[in-house]
Amino acid sequence: MSSFGGADAANKTKKDANGWVRDKDTNLLSKKYDPHAETRRNAYEQEQAHRHKVRMAELKKNPSSVVTKKPMKTNIASTFEDRRAAVLAKKEKARQEKINKAKANNDKVAARKARMEKIQREKQNTKAPVDISELPPNTVLELDSALNDLSMKENTRVKTRVDPRTKARAGSECATCQATSNLEEDVDNKGIFYCKSCWDEWDV
Repeated sequence: MSSFGGADAANKTKKDANGWVRDKDTNLLSKKYDPHAETRRNAYEQEQAHRHKVRMAELKKNPSSVVTKKPMKTNIASTFEDRRAAVLAKKEKARQEKINKAKANNDKVAARKARMEKIQREKQNTKAPVDISELPPNTVLELDSALNDLSMKENTRVKTRVDPRTKARAGSECATCQATSNLEEDVDNKGIFYCKSCWDEWDV
């Protein structure tokens, strides 16, 4: 059995800078005494000190080569109240933007409606009333005859025969001769009655 530090142990184990030893068979770390750990540690510290001196000398020669840290974001709040206020302000800003957007849409709709109404008014204003004096004589005569026909149709009563069994109300009388018997009601003018003789005479 070979002692620690022999050929077998050197092949079996691997040492790191901090003195920890990893067994190749079990892959476990164990802390064992390393007589060279202090030497390696001192060498590492001397190397770091030398690098620091070289870096400081470079900075004296060329100060612009200094790498500065990125500045912190100014909107990062350090306290809970500041963070809460920032969140509320953000929500209020979003709400106001939503309201402004809705108002802009309403303004667009109102402007479109106003334009459409203006167009409709312009179309109506373009339809000027017809001046009869500017029309040819034949057209004026045709208009007069059409108006006369229309007035005659309005004044002409449609005579419709009613059922003879229609009973007149008590106290009714003929609208022409004031007779009270054999009355028939006019269909077009409810409540007006005519006797049979007047109706037949008028219906000829």
